[in-house]
Amino acid sequence: MELPCKVLMPLVALQRGVEAYLAHRPEFKASIMRARSSESSEEVVRLEQVLGEAATAKAQAEESRDKAVLEVAALKQRAQNQKAVLGEFKEAARRLCKQLQTQKAALATSETDAKQELLAAGAKYDELQDALAQVRADFEQRCEASEGACNKLQAEVSQVEFRCLDLQDAFTQAKSDGEQRLRASEAKNADLQNVIRRREEQLRQSRRWSATLRQELDAEDQLVCGWKEFASGSSQADGKTIAPIVNEPVIRVDTSSPGPLRAVERTRGLPAMSVVSGLDPPVPHARLPQPDGCFAAGSASQWLWQNALTSSRSSSKRVGPY
Repeated sequence: MELPCKVLMPLVALQRGVEAYLAHRPEFKASIMRARSSESSEEVVRLEQVLGEAATAKAQAEESRDKAVLEVAALKQRAQNQKAVLGEFKEAARRLCKQLQTQKAALATSETDAKQELLAAGAKYDELQDALAQVRADFEQRCEASEGACNKLQAEVSQVEFRCLDLQDAFTQAKSDGEQRLRASEAKNADLQNVIRRREEQLRQSRRWSATLRQELDAEDQLVCGWKEFASGSSQADGKTIAPIVNEPVIRVDTSSPGPLRAVERTRGLPAMSVVSGLDPPVPHARLPQPDGCFAAGSASQWLWQNALTSSRSSSKRVGPY
């Protein structure tokens, strides 16, 4: 049986169509009947279950009704108790109302007093506001004065900072100049030390030469003393006269002053020499140049010995001092 698409069909027409379909298909009809019989048996079982549940529900309803009766009685008793409590509450409320009225009267009195105090406080507040305005004006004036002083101090601090920077630059320049002067003084001190070392070396060398010169002068003095003795002895033996002693310049080294040694002349008493006629004249007192202005006297001592020996063998002819 064809059904038009998207068309609603009444349930009765649908049942009739299904029955007509099953009439033409007997194999489906048997299965449908079995299904219906099983459904009817299941409905009977379900009905029995429903009846049992209904009996159980009835018993439970009776029990709940008894419980409800008991609960209603309990509620009635509780209501009576609540009613008694409510009466007590009403009595307490009446007492509280009386107390409230008393407190209202006291509050009205206190409100009047509070109004008066509030008015006094308002007047005091106005006075405090005036005083605060005066203090604020004074504070603003002081703030302006302090701000001017702060600006002045800040300007002075800036000037001091500039001066500090200038002083720092001057100190740096002075420090660099001092370092340069220190280096120059160190170099000068080094030069002075070198000069002092050279002077000390010259002094030591001069002292060595002066010691050598003193030894030679001592030897010369001994030679002069020997010559005097020899001349006096030979004159007494031969009966000849000896020429008088004349002054001869002698070299002396001055070591008293610092610096290089200086040669100073002094006179020493020496006799006049007698020579043999026809011989070469004696060599005068020679001065040999030495380092640092020193002069040796070795040639003078040799000349003294030669002249002493010549005078012992000379004739009576006299020759004056050379």
